[in-house]
Amino acid sequence: MVKTLLTAFSLLVFYLSPITQTETLTVTGEGAELIMKYGTISHTECEALDEMQWQFCTSLVKLTENTDQFQVYAGIWECVFHHNYAGHYVNIICLRKGIYN
Repeated sequence: MVKTLLTAFSLLVFYLSPITQTETLTVTGEGAELIMKYGTISHTECEALDEMQWQFCTSLVKLTENTDQFQVYAGIWECVFHHNYAGHYVNIICLRKGIYN
């Protein structure tokens, strides 16, 4: 069920984006974890998925380019992920929404 929801969300993000929009940078895996870990989270919304206390969340994250390691990732991101009761984030996908100055 979780994989189905994640797949459906991913398809919606890619197929419903405006045609005039420039290429959106998508980051997953270690890069997305770095954005969530070192960025400033300004807003998070979550909804419960099941009795096991898993939540599907969306966060807005600002990451500045204060080091060379983050120069490529600097900007404003919308990150979606699954979150459990123990505080673990899994299946993180981040989409760049704009450049942060």
